[in-house]
Amino acid sequence: MRSFRSLSAYFMLLVAVVMLVWFTFAIGRTYIDLVAGSKHFSGNKKMQDEEIVFKLPGLDFWTCQVGLFQSEENANKEKARLKELGWEAEILTEKPWTVAIGLGYSGEDLKVLIDNLKQNGINVVQKHFKLQEQSYKIAGNGSRVTASFLQSTNKYLSTTGVLEKQKELDVLAKYFSSSYPQELHNFKQIVELMKDLPSQTIQLKMMDFFLYKEYNNTLIRLSQKAKNL
Repeated sequence: MRSFRSLSAYFMLLVAVVMLVWFTFAIGRTYIDLVAGSKHFSGNKKMQDEEIVFKLPGLDFWTCQVGLFQSEENANKEKARLKELGWEAEILTEKPWTVAIGLGYSGEDLKVLIDNLKQNGINVVQKHFKLQEQSYKIAGNGSRVTASFLQSTNKYLSTTGVLEKQKELDVLAKYFSSSYPQELHNFKQIVELMKDLPSQTIQLKMMDFFLYKEYNNTLIRLSQKAKNL
């Protein structure tokens, strides 16, 4: 009996040891899985922060220069004066500061706008501008959407046909049908205003220029950020 009891105790001890080993292994396995899961999550975050490099073709357009100033203050005063007269102007260049209205693809394309400005006593000089093709780099959440939107904006600005431009404007509007990067908030307001305007109007040419201005400002900000990446 004593032998049987000893054997039974030995068997129970063996079972306990096996269970302890299994439990330790299971805990260790679970820990390994959790660590592996953490690395996988870290990888997703890196994907969100990946850099996007994209290319934008050059742009070729004309605008109506209505003022040239040696100080930003005087340029802004002229913008305010024109706004009171019903004209939406923007500062196109700095040092000197060029105040301009409207965007077209030739001098003839701006003829109606130029005639209206002159009839209102505003001196106009046609100006031809070219932007060279350039590559850009951005990173962070929403980078792919931002890059895609800027490429679509570039295509809209380079499109000349009325129907074709309307199609490209519809493409821009679709970017704001759901969530979008904060970087594009100003674009949303401009595109919404443009959608409400008839094609081939002076107002739309002025809004085209607003769109270009925001496009150019965004590229400048991206260039500055890229230096810090």
